[in-house]
Amino acid sequence: MPQERLSVRKIQEVLRLKWEGRLSNRAIARSCSISPTTASEYVRRAQATGLSWPLPETLDEDQLHRRLFPKPAPPSERVIPEPDWEHSHTELRRKGVTRRLLWLEYREAHPDGYGYSRFPGLVRQDRLRGLPAVGQVSQPFHAPDPQGRGEDVRGLRRSDRAAHRSRNRGDP
Repeated sequence: MPQERLSVRKIQEVLRLKWEGRLSNRAIARSCSISPTTASEYVRRAQATGLSWPLPETLDEDQLHRRLFPKPAPPSERVIPEPDWEHSHTELRRKGVTRRLLWLEYREAHPDGYGYSRFPGLVRQDRLRGLPAVGQVSQPFHAPDPQGRGEDVRGLRRSDRAAHRSRNRGDP
């Protein structure tokens, strides 16, 4: 949870003590009842925006706040083309085809596409999409009985399976 910002008056006091009083961040922190990290952060932000003491007379509290805390840049509008996953999985089944080779083909077609560090993880994620999630019960596989009776012998121990089969064949 982000911490509440200091009032602009307190920020001005931090800057005054730093540049006019030439105090350390610890001394400023004790004087203003804030942490030394907070004091150094506000001084760093002021220096990054080119402010110095005394602050310009034309700079009101709102302008100071906007200069120290600019709005974050909007997220990038870049759209990364998705690989053809069906083709990728089909190709990976072939002997000698690696994820690296698939990525090289993908990058030839899409120079602004995913980097290799991201590509294998996406291949793995896409492959897992079709599998049942953990805890999800899938339909059991019924192995056909060699005698054609449709009996399921999967839950039996080996010795019991052998006895079960010999009983059904008519062997003693």
